[in-house]
Amino acid sequence: PIMFTAYGTGPKPLFLGSTNLTGATWSTTGTPNVYTTPSASAPSQLFVDNARAPLARWPASGWQSITTTSGDKVHLIASGLTQADNYWVGNNAVIKTANWMIEETTITASSSSAHTITWSGNVSQYPTSGYGFYIEGNCNQLSAAGQWCYAGGLIYLQLAPADVPVNHAIEATARYNEVNTQGYAYLVLRDLDIRYGTNGVYGHNSSNLSLINCNIAENNTDVLINGTASHALLDGNTISGTGDGHGVSIPSGDYATVTGNTISN
Repeated sequence: PIMFTAYGTGPKPLFLGSTNLTGATWSTTGTPNVYTTPSASAPSQLFVDNARAPLARWPASGWQSITTTSGDKVHLIASGLTQADNYWVGNNAVIKTANWMIEETTITASSSSAHTITWSGNVSQYPTSGYGFYIEGNCNQLSAAGQWCYAGGLIYLQLAPADVPVNHAIEATARYNEVNTQGYAYLVLRDLDIRYGTNGVYGHNSSNLSLINCNIAENNTDVLINGTASHALLDGNTISGTGDGHGVSIPSGDYATVTGNTISN
């Protein structure tokens, strides 16, 4: 096998899937305490002082109630949806569709008169009266220090009064697959620190991939091994701080061994 590992003593080698924005050019906006910096694409995550920053969201906290059970799986009805038509297009709806399930989907239409949001592609359960949802990513909903959003080629970040971006360590996810082993076999990743990516480790069609004693944290999905991958080994890793995805996802392939890991949040 080919091994990627630490050499000598000291901290584990750090693999970052992010771009540092602390030294970027930040501009003020017409909204107090809100700053912007250019970005060619939307990052999936933003980190301020090593903590994942929350997206701007509606409602500002908690859940908005679904008030009428939908007859299909591509829209929901809530009396609180009174914003202008298509106000929410392009934003993400996070929907509790069952006691055991929360799903996320991108909004394609919204109606103030019908009190609906619509998306393409079915969620797994019918949006049901009494369950809840919230919407994230709309820059008009910035309401608290530390929140962020992306629109029109700009990252927006709200800070506390009199605070400025240069006071903080700011990282934006920039790489979709931070460690990409796609199509390679007999690779060993040992004693590495992998963080701030969309997928921390992406092992599509990677047979006999071993992850040993790594710290894999703060990625949208920390470990994704799929396709025809087989005989994966995850041993002694610390996997934590997952975003909107999975801590460990091995949806296909045979003979995976997952042992001695600490997996949280």
